[in-house]
Amino acid sequence: MSAGGSEDDDELSNSSRSDHSVDSDAYDGDSGEDKTSPPYREIEHGTAKNIDAIVGENGSCEAFDYLAALTEVDQAQFKARFERYTQVGYLRSPEEMRIIEESGVEVRVHEIKTRNGHRLFGVQEESRFVVSHGVRKPKPRAVRKHAVRARTAYQAAKAREVEKEK
Repeated sequence: MSAGGSEDDDELSNSSRSDHSVDSDAYDGDSGEDKTSPPYREIEHGTAKNIDAIVGENGSCEAFDYLAALTEVDQAQFKARFERYTQVGYLRSPEEMRIIEESGVEVRVHEIKTRNGHRLFGVQEESRFVVSHGVRKPKPRAVRKHAVRARTAYQAAKAREVEKEK
Protein backbone atom coordinates (compact mmCIF):
# COMPACT_ATOMS: atom_id res chain seq x y z
CA MET A 1 0.00 0.00 0.00
CA SER A 2 1.79 3.18 1.09
CA ALA A 3 5.56 3.26 0.90
CA GLY A 4 7.29 3.51 4.23
CA GLY A 5 4.29 2.20 6.16
CA SER A 6 4.31 2.14 9.94
CA GLU A 7 2.89 -0.21 12.52
CA ASP A 8 -0.21 2.02 12.50
CA ASP A 9 -1.06 0.97 8.98
CA ASP A 10 -0.05 -2.68 9.01
CA GLU A 11 -2.01 -4.04 6.08
CA LEU A 12 -2.02 -7.82 6.25
CA SER A 13 1.17 -8.64 4.43
CA ASN A 14 0.96 -12.12 5.94
CA SER A 15 -2.70 -12.87 5.27
CA SER A 16 -3.86 -16.04 3.58
CA ARG A 17 -4.23 -15.80 -0.19
CA SER A 18 -6.16 -18.99 -0.90
CA ASP A 19 -9.32 -18.98 -3.06
CA HIS A 20 -10.60 -15.41 -2.74
CA SER A 21 -14.15 -14.35 -3.45
CA VAL A 22 -12.82 -11.13 -5.01
CA ASP A 23 -11.85 -11.84 -8.62
CA SER A 24 -8.28 -10.52 -8.81
CA ASP A 25 -8.05 -11.47 -12.50
CA ALA A 26 -10.82 -8.99 -13.30
CA TYR A 27 -8.47 -6.12 -12.48
CA ASP A 28 -5.50 -5.26 -14.66
CA GLY A 29 -3.07 -3.42 -12.45
CA ASP A 30 -0.44 -3.13 -15.21
CA SER A 31 -1.83 -0.03 -16.84
CA GLY A 32 1.28 2.05 -16.07
CA GLU A 33 0.87 5.82 -16.06
CA ASP A 34 -2.41 5.72 -18.00
CA LYS A 35 -4.16 8.97 -17.11
CA THR A 36 -7.31 7.72 -18.85
CA SER A 37 -8.04 4.94 -16.36
CA PRO A 38 -11.49 5.34 -14.82
CA PRO A 39 -11.45 6.97 -11.38
CA TYR A 40 -13.65 4.23 -9.83
CA ARG A 41 -14.14 0.48 -9.92
CA GLU A 42 -17.38 -1.12 -8.74
CA ILE A 43 -17.17 -3.40 -5.72
CA GLU A 44 -20.89 -3.97 -5.10
CA HIS A 45 -24.07 -2.82 -6.85
CA GLY A 46 -27.47 -2.67 -5.18
CA THR A 47 -30.95 -1.22 -5.38
CA ALA A 48 -30.34 1.54 -2.81
CA LYS A 49 -26.65 2.37 -3.31
CA ASN A 50 -23.42 1.18 -4.88
CA ILE A 51 -19.96 0.69 -3.44
CA ASP A 52 -17.07 1.81 -5.65
CA ALA A 53 -13.32 1.77 -5.08
CA ILE A 54 -11.00 4.58 -6.11
CA VAL A 55 -8.62 3.72 -8.94
CA GLY A 56 -5.42 5.75 -8.88
CA GLU A 57 -4.06 7.57 -11.91
CA ASN A 58 -1.56 4.74 -12.36
CA GLY A 59 -4.38 2.17 -12.50
CA SER A 60 -3.84 0.78 -9.00
CA CYS A 61 -6.82 0.12 -6.75
CA GLU A 62 -5.76 -0.09 -3.10
CA ALA A 63 -9.18 -1.06 -1.76
CA PHE A 64 -9.63 -3.89 -4.24
CA ASP A 65 -6.10 -5.16 -3.63
CA TYR A 66 -6.69 -5.07 0.14
CA LEU A 67 -9.94 -7.02 -0.18
CA ALA A 68 -8.30 -9.58 -2.49
CA ALA A 69 -5.57 -10.23 0.10
CA LEU A 70 -8.04 -11.06 2.90
CA THR A 71 -8.98 -14.55 4.01
CA GLU A 72 -12.33 -15.95 2.92
CA VAL A 73 -13.79 -15.34 6.40
CA ASP A 74 -12.78 -11.68 6.37
CA GLN A 75 -14.02 -11.24 2.80
CA ALA A 76 -17.35 -12.78 3.80
CA GLN A 77 -17.75 -10.25 6.62
CA PHE A 78 -17.17 -7.35 4.22
CA LYS A 79 -19.42 -8.98 1.60
CA ALA A 80 -22.29 -9.21 4.11
CA ARG A 81 -21.87 -5.54 5.02
CA PHE A 82 -21.63 -4.54 1.34
CA GLU A 83 -24.82 -6.43 0.47
CA ARG A 84 -26.76 -4.90 3.35
CA TYR A 85 -25.45 -1.40 2.60
CA THR A 86 -26.28 -1.58 -1.11
CA GLN A 87 -29.77 -2.98 -0.51
CA VAL A 88 -30.79 -0.79 2.46
CA GLY A 89 -28.56 2.25 1.89
CA TYR A 90 -26.88 2.36 5.30
CA LEU A 91 -25.31 0.29 8.08
CA ARG A 92 -26.94 1.42 11.30
CA SER A 93 -24.64 -0.24 13.82
CA PRO A 94 -21.47 1.66 14.79
CA GLU A 95 -19.90 -1.79 15.14
CA GLU A 96 -20.16 -2.09 11.33
CA MET A 97 -19.81 1.49 10.07
CA ARG A 98 -19.04 4.83 11.67
CA ILE A 99 -18.25 8.42 10.75
CA ILE A 100 -14.74 9.56 11.60
CA GLU A 101 -15.40 12.66 13.69
CA GLU A 102 -13.33 15.61 12.53
CA SER A 103 -14.16 19.26 12.92
CA GLY A 104 -13.98 21.77 10.10
CA VAL A 105 -14.06 19.37 7.15
CA GLU A 106 -16.54 19.39 4.28
CA VAL A 107 -15.95 15.81 3.15
CA ARG A 108 -16.73 13.39 6.00
CA VAL A 109 -14.93 10.07 6.00
CA HIS A 110 -16.54 6.82 7.19
CA GLU A 111 -15.08 3.44 8.01
CA ILE A 112 -16.68 0.07 7.39
CA LYS A 113 -15.48 -2.37 10.06
CA THR A 114 -15.32 -6.13 10.56
CA ARG A 115 -15.18 -8.06 13.82
CA ASN A 116 -11.70 -9.32 12.94
CA GLY A 117 -10.14 -5.87 12.91
CA HIS A 118 -10.24 -4.86 9.25
CA ARG A 119 -11.27 -1.38 8.14
CA LEU A 120 -12.20 0.20 4.82
CA PHE A 121 -12.10 4.00 4.69
CA GLY A 122 -14.22 6.00 2.27
CA VAL A 123 -16.72 8.76 1.61
CA GLN A 124 -20.48 8.38 1.48
CA GLU A 125 -22.24 10.11 -1.43
CA GLU A 126 -25.95 10.29 -2.15
CA SER A 127 -26.01 7.15 -4.29
CA ARG A 128 -22.77 5.36 -3.42
CA PHE A 129 -19.98 4.77 -0.94
CA VAL A 130 -16.53 5.46 -2.42
CA VAL A 131 -13.77 3.38 -0.76
CA SER A 132 -10.20 4.64 -0.81
CA HIS A 133 -8.20 2.00 1.07
CA GLY A 134 -8.26 -0.71 3.71
CA VAL A 135 -6.08 -1.44 6.74
CA ARG A 136 -5.88 -3.54 9.88
CA LYS A 137 -7.56 -1.73 12.75
CA PRO A 138 -5.35 1.31 13.30
CA LYS A 139 -4.44 2.69 16.69
CA PRO A 140 -6.77 5.53 17.75
CA ARG A 141 -4.16 8.19 17.04
CA ALA A 142 -3.74 6.91 13.45
CA VAL A 143 -7.45 7.00 12.52
CA ARG A 144 -7.30 10.69 11.59
CA LYS A 145 -4.32 9.99 9.29
CA HIS A 146 -6.39 7.40 7.42
CA ALA A 147 -9.33 9.82 7.22
CA VAL A 148 -7.08 12.46 5.65
CA ARG A 149 -5.69 9.87 3.25
CA ALA A 150 -9.20 8.75 2.24
CA ARG A 151 -10.41 12.34 1.81
CA THR A 152 -7.38 13.28 -0.31
CA ALA A 153 -7.80 10.23 -2.57
CA TYR A 154 -11.54 10.93 -2.90
CA GLN A 155 -11.00 14.57 -3.85
CA ALA A 156 -8.37 13.59 -6.44
CA ALA A 157 -10.72 10.98 -7.95
CA LYS A 158 -13.59 13.51 -8.06
CA ALA A 159 -11.30 15.99 -9.85
CA ARG A 160 -10.35 13.30 -12.40
CA GLU A 161 -14.03 12.45 -12.84
CA VAL A 162 -14.90 16.10 -13.52
CA GLU A 163 -11.92 16.45 -15.90
CA LYS A 164 -12.98 13.31 -17.76
CA GLU A 165 -16.49 14.72 -18.28
CA LYS A 166 -15.08 17.82 -20.04
